[in-house]
Amino acid sequence: MSKTTFVRKPCTLDDVRTRAAQIEENHGGEALDSYYVAEEIQLEENAFFELHEDLVSDRDWCREFSNRLHPMVDGAVPAIRVSCRGSLTVLIIDPQGFDYPRYVGLEHL
Repeated sequence: MSKTTFVRKPCTLDDVRTRAAQIEENHGGEALDSYYVAEEIQLEENAFFELHEDLVSDRDWCREFSNRLHPMVDGAVPAIRVSCRGSLTVLIIDPQGFDYPRYVGLEHL
């Protein structure tokens, strides 16, 4: 299973990076949370960078994901892999039944 460090209710991508680094530093540099990619979306550049600056707004794709039943698999949570062509940043989002990106992590290459 893949791992990331999920940050609860971040406002921006900078929040995710800062808080994840702090959490990982306190745990020996390890990503803590197991996940599997249950869905994958690729956003257009403008939408992707808008998401980076506003992670607390409702998103149709989070609502759609939350309305489906995705089981945990071997202790890993189901997540949405969100990317944009041309960007090296890939977000891993677990909305946990909400309409916004409630938990956000970064994909580790």
